[in-house]
Amino acid sequence: MATIGVSPKAGKELENLKNHFGFNSEKDAALFAMAYALSNELPHSPVTNKITKWGTSSFNVAELEGIFSVFYPDFSYDEQTMISLMEGLIHAGIYELTKIVDENKYVKLSDLLPLIES
Repeated sequence: MATIGVSPKAGKELENLKNHFGFNSEKDAALFAMAYALSNELPHSPVTNKITKWGTSSFNVAELEGIFSVFYPDFSYDEQTMISLMEGLIHAGIYELTKIVDENKYVKLSDLLPLIES
């Protein structure tokens, strides 16, 4: 089984974000961080020195492929490439969200979501 990991530093920050925003799990916090990175087009890179957090069976791979195809339409997917992309995006989101929380300890999730105007 393939695995998804985070660096030790990102793991600590992920736990802090989970607690700050009240996520039910670190996985939920990581998925939010990944979505935040995608929606804000944060730069990301492959992750080294990582510890395993989840198996790929913990995620709906078909759903993730669909999401990634919206942001990267010409991207060719294989399992390892998708894992690397997920890890990079999760890390980018974790570090950006940590920076936001450090600057404003009262920030809420709703403050991070774009306003939708009708």
